Amino acid sequence: HLTARHLLLHNTGLPAFKPYHRSFTSAADCLAAILTEPLIYPTGSKTVYSDLGMVSFAVLLERLTGQPLDALVADRIRIPLGLNVFGYNPSPDQQLRCAPTEPIEDWRAALNAARDFQFTRHTPELPDERLYIRGQVHDPTATVLGGVAGHAGIFSTLNDVLALCRVLRDAGQYNGKPFISPTTL
Repeated sequence: HLTARHLLLHNTGLPAFKPYHRSFTSAADCLAAILTEPLIYPTGSKTVYSDLGMVSFAVLLERLTGQPLDALVADRIRIPLGLNVFGYNPSPDQQLRCAPTEPIEDWRAALNAARDFQFTRHTPELPDERLYIRGQVHDPTATVLGGVAGHAGIFSTLNDVLALCRVLRDAGQYNGKPFISPTTL
């Protein structure tokens, strides 16, 4: 059986990636497929980074805490560290601060249409903004999962990332108090 340690060490036997975005538009159906994905190598025999493992780990956290991943990240990281923008699915105002990152592919346009996703409002300084994603996770599986996934989807600002890096630099301390245990670190 798989353990949390296997998931974190990326030695579960799960594939690195599968193109679920080509088969699913429902987050629930996609997640069900990920959680029943057959292993492709014996657990513990080698290390292969796996998006599927990180998605599975997030599901484990959700089940253990009773909170959805986005609320868990807010309650356990963003709020206690006083971060301003650190989380999933930026608001429309936050999307305006996000850089357009890549062209909108056909699968994403179809998914956006199926979910009635509204693009950010038009801004004169970005006349081609409707050609690129902006404030949407780039990862296809995370997109199908609604932008909240264990392997992708967090948006932040430089200041918030620096604050998180300071906690890591300071051996897990935040304002002189333990925030991340030495074992976890």
